[in-house]
Amino acid sequence: MQQMLESAMRHFNAGQWREAEAACQQVLRLQPKQPDAWLVMGGIALKLGHYALAEERLWQAQRLTSQCPAALWHALAMAEHAQGKLELAERHYGDALRRDDRLYEAYLNLGTILQVKEQLDKAEDCYRRCLALVPDQAMAHVNLGVVLMQLHRMPSALHHLLQAIRLNPMDATAHRNLGLVHMDQGRLQEAESCFRKSLQLNADDSVAVSNLLFSLNYRDDLSPAEKLQEARYGGELLAAMARHRGAPSFSSWKASATANPLRVGLLSGDFCQHPVAYFLESTLSHVDPTSIELIAYDTFPKDDEVSRRLKPMFSSWVSLHGMSDAQAVERIYQDSIHILIDLAGHTAHNRLPLLTCRPAPLQMAWLGYFATTGLPGLDYILVDEHVVPRVEAVQFSEQCVWLPDTYRCFTPPQSVVDVSPLPSASGQPFRFGCFNNLSKINERVVKVWSCILERMPAARIFFKASQLAMDEAQTEFRNYLRELGVDITRVDLEGPSDRNTYLRAYHRVDMTLDPFPYTGGTVSMESLWMGVPVLTRAGHDLLSRSGENLLKNVGLHDWIARDDEDYIDRAAMLATKSSELAVIRATLRDKLLASPLCDAERFARNWQNTLHQLWRSHVAQ
Repeated sequence: MQQMLESAMRHFNAGQWREAEAACQQVLRLQPKQPDAWLVMGGIALKLGHYALAEERLWQAQRLTSQCPAALWHALAMAEHAQGKLELAERHYGDALRRDDRLYEAYLNLGTILQVKEQLDKAEDCYRRCLALVPDQAMAHVNLGVVLMQLHRMPSALHHLLQAIRLNPMDATAHRNLGLVHMDQGRLQEAESCFRKSLQLNADDSVAVSNLLFSLNYRDDLSPAEKLQEARYGGELLAAMARHRGAPSFSSWKASATANPLRVGLLSGDFCQHPVAYFLESTLSHVDPTSIELIAYDTFPKDDEVSRRLKPMFSSWVSLHGMSDAQAVERIYQDSIHILIDLAGHTAHNRLPLLTCRPAPLQMAWLGYFATTGLPGLDYILVDEHVVPRVEAVQFSEQCVWLPDTYRCFTPPQSVVDVSPLPSASGQPFRFGCFNNLSKINERVVKVWSCILERMPAARIFFKASQLAMDEAQTEFRNYLRELGVDITRVDLEGPSDRNTYLRAYHRVDMTLDPFPYTGGTVSMESLWMGVPVLTRAGHDLLSRSGENLLKNVGLHDWIARDDEDYIDRAAMLATKSSELAVIRATLRDKLLASPLCDAERFARNWQNTLHQLWRSHVAQ
């Protein structure tokens, strides 16, 4: 018996699965309750990717032994992990490590679960424990780098990702995440190189395609035509990936031509506390359910107060998280959707390859992405004339559909933070503010803002951003500003906070400055909500015209600068108009609420009428 078990183990360690299983079965014919044989059988199923079978066999081994070894709990946890049973897997990785704290792979795997659950400090601890046991574990360096990036500790993240690439230069994931670090710190050329390297190493990485195209939006040295060309190429790559993954394509659909109501699917990973939801919630609350039946396709489930408010607005809520492209496409097709609307574009948690398969007869982009997707499966993009003048429709692979006044409608915060008096009116130094993602603060922007500070020697500038959570990040950003000529003694920095605390931070700001070419969206809307006017720069595409959409809708036409010099002149001039700023501050929230930007009932009516019109045109073709 012992010899047969030893033979099974030799075959298992040599990767000879068939021979190992035959030896185990021989043991079990003689002794059906032999736990070690069941353990090896479970290990074989695990190696072959038969995770449910592995779990079944490993539980059998566990039931038959009084002293369950660490290896068994670890294998069981891996089988559960592979099936998405994260709570069980987390518990059993812990059981394994309590029995043997040298199982570096268990630390690595447990870290990935904690990372998904956003328990980043605990995930970091797991990866560091793994590296303490095996310093050259490349994947642990990658995962630790990603966690540190999520914690906005960019220099440390950079260190571990470079270590991972040193250990495994062919690791596409390491190159992709290194690109994200570079992009976060405004090193756009380096980010582009990393994303292209990642795709060179792994041609099936849809995330790298989206990262690359998203990063190009920050560039002010690329024309709209060049960006469109890159987007079209990326779209073709995504279509090829969907085909390679075995996802079916459709040219006929189950949706009936008579649409009463029109079945509209919304595809997003942002049905939660996120800017997309801030522009979605009030609109959906006014959609007529007899006209539009809404189906949510959630690509990254997250349970919070916003998602709980959104769920009752949909007739069906489908989680695509964990589904393959083929499964997700088939599910959407079987739901007989008339129109499928993508709310993500090339942002996080997108499922753009699905759209290239055309699971719905009409597909369109809206809201979550400020550029063309380049995707061959998207028919339309919803815009307005402020962000896309008619002559600029050529910048899109999708056909532009213009909504009246605005293509988005803001949902005011649930808890109201009052507007404060103008800070500088009480004798405080005039303070400019920028609460945008620091990736938007490129060299050209900093130099323009530096000129504004030179014009106004007593003024200050206040940056508040998620990237400023850690001291090391603040030091790095100060160094960046100093190198570009900014007097950092006049700079205030602050990290992220809860939304109400964030809104109250506008009490310390007299005027906000919009970066360019990637102008603010939600951040600028929140600034207006808090009575703080935004100075923006006229743009040349959807991305750079976001500020124009907001300011024109609230009547602040004088706050749109023509060019860099005009931007500097207007900032210095408007800052001197203390009485006008005080009036704007006191009245701006009411103007915003009365504008199309917050008239959700009107916007929802325009939105649903537009969808019905597009469907009728489709049926008539």
